[in-house]
Amino acid sequence: MKKSAVKEKTVEMCQDCNCNCGKKSGSVESPLYGIGLIGAAFYFLPGSNGISEWLWHIFQTITWPGFLVYHLLQFIGIGK
Repeated sequence: MKKSAVKEKTVEMCQDCNCNCGKKSGSVESPLYGIGLIGAAFYFLPGSNGISEWLWHIFQTITWPGFLVYHLLQFIGIGK
């Protein structure tokens, strides 16, 4: 095989995890999720009255996408 053919088949190493997944660093998902977290914090946290409610709202702020997908699947009739 020629040297140039070998270069074409080589996959660049991923900068995040040093694997051959070909994922580009600086993806859109991370900033978008961060903006969602900030928005969820502004939505959930002002209604907190005590430490237990504050901790529950912090949990909801972090896990809101999971709750959204769960309830969406229930609404369409896929989830139980």
